[in-house]
Formats: sequence, C-alpha cells, structure tokens
Amino acid sequence: MIRSPAVHEIYGILMQGLLQATLAAIAACYLTASISRADDVDEPIALILRSDSQIASNVLRLRDVCELSQSNETAKALADIPLAPTPRMGTTQLWTRDDVTKVLSLRGMDPKSIHWSGAEIVQVSRSQNAAVAKASASQPVTPVTPVEPQRADHREFSPAFTTPVSISQAERVVTSAIESYLQLKSGSQGKWRIKPTIPPQHANALMQRRQIVSVAGGQEPWEGNQKFALLLRTPDGECIIDIEAEVRLPAMVVAAKGPLARGRILQDTDLVWLSLPPASKISPDDCICDFDLLIGKQLRKSVSTQQPIRNQDVGEPFAVQAGESVTIAVVAGSIQVEAQGRAMESGAIDETIQVEVLPQKKRVAARIAAERRVEVIAGSGGTTAN
Repeated sequence: MIRSPAVHEIYGILMQGLLQATLAAIAACYLTASISRADDVDEPIALILRSDSQIASNVLRLRDVCELSQSNETAKALADIPLAPTPRMGTTQLWTRDDVTKVLSLRGMDPKSIHWSGAEIVQVSRSQNAAVAKASASQPVTPVTPVEPQRADHREFSPAFTTPVSISQAERVVTSAIESYLQLKSGSQGKWRIKPTIPPQHANALMQRRQIVSVAGGQEPWEGNQKFALLLRTPDGECIIDIEAEVRLPAMVVAAKGPLARGRILQDTDLVWLSLPPASKISPDDCICDFDLLIGKQLRKSVSTQQPIRNQDVGEPFAVQAGESVTIAVVAGSIQVEAQGRAMESGAIDETIQVEVLPQKKRVAARIAAERRVEVIAGSGGTTAN
C-alpha cells in the first residue's frame, strides 16, 4: 500500500512514541529487579538533589534532578527511571525531595532505603540546547551558553489587525471598567466622564469586558490625568496593562426637589443638586449647573421629582398670558397708533407672539414690549397700519 509523505511522517512519530514507552517499561522492570537485589543487602541509596536542571528531552528522569553516589547496576537503573513529562518551553517545575520519593515509591522502591542530601528543591526548565541539558546529568560536560533571541522593540511596530473600530470598542470597554472602579473607590454613583488612551498593540485584547479581571491605580480626588493598571486575562496567562485616562468628576446638575407645574416661577427651595446617573441619556451640557441661573425663571413644562432641569425647560417669566387683553402699539416711522387686542399665545419680554386686533379680529405677529403690551412694526410680516 502506498502512503503519502505526511502519512509516513505520522507513522514514524507513532513508532518513535511506542519505542520510548517500551524502553521505559523495560527500564522500570529492570529497576524493580535491581532494587529487589539492593534490598537483599540493605544498602541505602544516596541521592543528591540538584538545585537547578535544564532538560532537552521530553521525559524528566531521576538523573536529571539527582546525582547518585553509587555507580553500580542498581544506581544506573535507578537513574533512568522516568518521573514525569518535562515542562513546556518558557515554564518551570519545582520538585521537592518528597515529590521524588513519592514517584519512586510508586515504582516499587522503599522510601526508607533512600538517603537524601543536597538541595531541598530543584527547579526544572526546558532547554533548546541539548548540551545544556547534558550538563545536569551525572556525566559532567562543559555547558554551552544558549544564544539569547533578539528582542523586538514593540514601539517600532504597529499592530497588523488593529482598526479604528477595534480601538473605539476598546475605549468603551476600558471606560466602563474604570468607571466601575471609580464608583467603588469614591462611593459616587454619578456619571464619570472618562477619556482613556488605548495603546494600539493592546486594542484587540481590550475589546471584551470579560478579559479585564480587575483595575487598580489612580489617585484622589480622581480627577485630571490619571494612570490605571488593568489586570488582563490572555491565552498566555494574566498580564498587566498600564492605561492613561483623562477623568472628570461626575457632573452636578440642578434638579427639581419635588414635582413642579408648568408656569411656576422657580425659587431656591424648589431646587436640589443631583449627579447624573450612569444610565442617564441626558448630556450634562444640556442641563443647568448653577442655582442662580434658575432663580426667578419660569418653567415652560412640568418636571417631576429629581428630574434634571434642562435649558429648554425654563425661560423668562411670561409678560403676556394667552387669552388676556393687550395693548397693541402699531409703529410707522415716527407715528404710533394704539389699539386693543387679545393675545393668542403666552410669552416673555422680547418674544414674538400672535395677537388678534379688535374688533377686526385680524391676527398679526407682535413683539412683547412690556407686561400686557405688544408692538407691531408697520409694513413687517404683512402688517399694515390700518
């Protein structure tokens, strides 16, 4: 049967794994027999634990973590016994004397026959260089210093797949996380105004809220340019990303202390300070943030308790009410004629409203000049001086 090169390669890997497993089983059997012979003479086995070991193979053996003082057949068999898989590249394992003893006891060795010396813990790491791994074995060799890979300066690179959309999404996620952190630290549930600066190389990692484990940093009074640290969960483990953000305190706006009806002239007892809640759709720029600007103003609409008062909700008090009688002054150059009429709308001074001239009942647009008095400029807006 003809196999493709890929099939040959997979077949070779499987056969190599099977061969290694067979050799390990033979070594374990040989070790058991050797240990049995050693038990007959009650000779203790002296193990000297190393402090550090770098391994190039895929299997961690006893000789990689210990030195054996004996050189007989039993010691050689014991040195070949497998303990565990070696750690993956870039990570380490810590083995104590008890850890090694437990594995040897599972192989049939009496823990009482082991005499320990050397280090208490050995640190095992994966090495790319076989010569370095051999240096930790029983036969001494001259260690070879591994060549450090060239480290790239990330400031010189731009992320290949970062887009304005991903940065905007990251800004929203980071803003939400920092806002929750500030509300917890300050006790204020107001709507903080936060503008974070997202490092482009971290934008994709910050696009999902569940990636952010926790937030730290910042300084009271939590305003101005602040520096935060975000603990981020990544496929390679947790890491910390530093984020700078411009923070402004929650906007305090003026709101109604209780329900207020349309047309009410506002007093200071009608008003309270209120911070906009995070879910509010009202912008602080649309609201009034000064008590003095509202005192004496008239509501153009009814407002409920704790409702922020916006700019369009108030105005100057009405000088003319809809339906009441007014004096209409018709001005034509230096000539002024007065007539009586009725206001069709309410309005404040300098506002333009519709009035009805009596008795003709002709409607014209007029400017409110004073309380219950309006002016019409002859020749403007279709008005005549009749």
